[in-house]
Amino acid sequence: MALSKMWLWVGGAVIGGAALWAVSSSDDSGDAGVPWWGGSSGGGEGDSITQTINDFISTTGGAMAAVIDGPSFAKKMWTVLSDAFPTMGLETKLIIIAHGGYESGWGQKAAIKQGAANDMFNITAGTASSTKYWNGQRLTVQNADYTYLKKGAAQPDSSWEWDAGMSQWRKRIAQTWRVYPDYETAVRDYYDFLGPGQNNGRYVAARNALDAGDAVTFAQELGKAGYYDINIMDAYTSSLSNVVNTVKKFLGVA
Repeated sequence: MALSKMWLWVGGAVIGGAALWAVSSSDDSGDAGVPWWGGSSGGGEGDSITQTINDFISTTGGAMAAVIDGPSFAKKMWTVLSDAFPTMGLETKLIIIAHGGYESGWGQKAAIKQGAANDMFNITAGTASSTKYWNGQRLTVQNADYTYLKKGAAQPDSSWEWDAGMSQWRKRIAQTWRVYPDYETAVRDYYDFLGPGQNNGRYVAARNALDAGDAVTFAQELGKAGYYDINIMDAYTSSLSNVVNTVKKFLGVA
């Protein structure tokens, strides 16, 4: 995600290839999050229509990801990528599948859990009313995310709570996610999101590493560009590499 340096850092972790938690804060550039649990009610669609999550799910036919396990997620994503990018390299596909699985808990958590259909990469839409970086459907959820203070910072006020796992203060924030009609649209937007045409080319180095099939450099460059808290780069890189290996097992790839 294009995480603004003006906002506070985020954190995340993975155990056994399944996303446990983490959060994102965003500026107006249309960012992505990192894996997390939780959230609460609230909702919105487009630029002016406000509705609850239940209303949103109703009007979209309950269009939340139906994938409920890693192997199914990996196989579905493999089919989508093969159709959308027939010349894409094997390692690149594996990294994308792993990244989507890591970010979304195999298609179950974060933005998707809140009702942002098919947003397995947790890409945000900027602010709730801006169309500068995203003109498509969106969902705003109040108190859906956390923003973190840098480690060692003092608690500013009582609205900040202590996260023992991260050893940092955190605060709930609203989040606005992109909503996609299907996985293919989501994957195409994700790939473009990392390219030179979006975010002022912030993620080009990561995209180049992705195209080269280099998961380690890809993860590192994402951190340098602000997709996640650079302070957890080692953990994020190791986790993503582990998930790539898990995806290989799911798909029977040596």
